[in-house]
Amino acid sequence: MARVTLICAIALAVIGFVLGDPPEAVAIAFGAGFVLGPFLLLVCWGLTYFLMPKRAGRLFHQHRALQKEVSYGWSDAGLSFQSANGSGQIQWTDLHRWAEGKHTFLFYLTDNLFHFVPRHRLSEAEAADLRTTAATHGPRGR
Repeated sequence: MARVTLICAIALAVIGFVLGDPPEAVAIAFGAGFVLGPFLLLVCWGLTYFLMPKRAGRLFHQHRALQKEVSYGWSDAGLSFQSANGSGQIQWTDLHRWAEGKHTFLFYLTDNLFHFVPRHRLSEAEAADLRTTAATHGPRGR
């Protein structure tokens, strides 16, 4: 947050300087950046927080392949999946990272591309086995 505030303050001061404002106005713009920076950050975060569920729902409805049933399996070799559109296997070493949440297991290929396994579709024993297998063979540092 401090970086964003400082960047905002410097940006406003530079804009004032480039536009030829007097030094007093540049100083005021710099100070305003410290006030506006956190506010703008909170506004951006708030918009993202409130708009993300609607966007995620819209993207889900547009992506027909996500609406078909997918079955997952796992072994020491990797994570396998099968759906009406095809099947495949991802080796544990090809994963960027993995994480376990309250409702899903996430297996990341990149920061933005992942496979998910819903927890409610797994028994406690299956969830424990998937967790153990991913921890043993998957990437370190969840």
